[in-house]
Parts: sequence; C-alpha cells; structure tokens
Amino acid sequence: MAGLIKEELPFGKRLGLMLSKPGRKALRTFGDYPLGDHRVIVDVGAARGDYAARAALLFPLTRAVMVEARPKAAEDIRARFKGDPRFSVVEAAISDECGRTTFHINEMEDSSSILSIDRSASESAFGKSFGSVEEIDVETMTLDALYQKEGLDAVDLLKVDIQGAEKRLIAGGAGALAKTGSVLLEVNFERFYDGAPLFHEIDALMNDRGFRLRSLLKPKLDRGGRFLAYANALYLRRTP
Repeated sequence: MAGLIKEELPFGKRLGLMLSKPGRKALRTFGDYPLGDHRVIVDVGAARGDYAARAALLFPLTRAVMVEARPKAAEDIRARFKGDPRFSVVEAAISDECGRTTFHINEMEDSSSILSIDRSASESAFGKSFGSVEEIDVETMTLDALYQKEGLDAVDLLKVDIQGAEKRLIAGGAGALAKTGSVLLEVNFERFYDGAPLFHEIDALMNDRGFRLRSLLKPKLDRGGRFLAYANALYLRRTP
C-alpha cells in the first residue's frame, strides 16, 4: 500500500513546509493523500484558488485548471495567479450539458450551487440556514467539454466541490474521467440540495467509471455529533 504524503515526504521538504503558514495548510490539505506526483490538476469549484496554490507547494505542478461559476470569484482567482502560466481559470458551472442555467448564491457563499439548497436540512444538520440570497445566470459546461477546451489529455488529480451537482458532472464526463488518475469529491450523507445525490449513489457511479474509494477525508458530523453529514471522498483509478 502506498504511504501517505505526511508520512513519506522527505524530512527536509516537510520541515520547510512546516516553517510557513501556507506550507502547513498544504500539508493539512494533502497530508492524507497517498504519495504521488500530481503534475496536472483540475479544480472544479475553485472558490479562492487555495487548493491549486497549496498543490503547487507540494507537487511538481505544470498545469492547474480552476473552474469557478461566480464571476467575482473567478475574477479574483485570475488576479491571484496572474503572470504564472501554469494556472488558468474557466468561468462556468460544470453540469451534464453545455448551455446556461440559474446559479444560486447562498448566504454562505461557498455553499452556492446550481441546485437549490434545502434550508430545513441545513438548519437541522448545522443549526443555521444557508438559504439563497441571489440568483444569477451562468454558463454550463460538461467535464468532457472542459477537458477538450483546455486540451487536457491526462489529468493526475481532479478535485470537485460543487455542492450537490456531482452526479451531473459524472454524467457529462465519461471521456474526461477516463483520462483522470484520481478524483476528490465532496460527498453528502444527507440531502442538503434539491435533487442532489447521496454518497452511495456517487460511489456506485464512480465504480462504474473505473474508480474505487481510497478514503474519506475531513468527515463532518451533524450538530448532534452522531451521524456523518458530509466528507471528501478520494477515489483512485483501478489498476489491473
């Protein structure tokens, strides 16, 4: 079994990362991943671009494509990485078809989605509402179309944080997923968005696409502390 990055990273590099705040955040983000070089990554639901920035501290990164539907967030990411040719930004929501759709900006912006949030579910699980405060029109793109547009023939790591729209990404990404080595997906154990899939549905779809669950990272319990609410699921492509 491949060792974890936090266990196998050379001491000198680990120490260098620990001496800076960005380095420590990178170790926390990727420490529980199996050891490996991630040169090409795609971050769908990039928010502020932190995931790609941290990956660049750990891996010999040559390309990072960041996808963000919110116009202001996409603009901020472009400004953050301006001048570094390794990084590019695509302003779109990844779905099961190319076109346009309504995107819901929520009270907690990182919970924004192309799906409507279930206020009662969020209040029950977390004790607070993440309801919609604005609706905007955004471009939608399939994962296959994204890979074609960006000329991506092989992706080492695909990170997906799109708040309930994961099933749509998988439906529109058969070709892209076949070119991808590992996938990190936020998965839900409660239905926080209207029509969103639960973990068992995503797990079955990923298995059908040739992936197997490696681990559940950063699990979050409901406010009662009894049941899983959501987690990040790391999938690796099966090898013969």
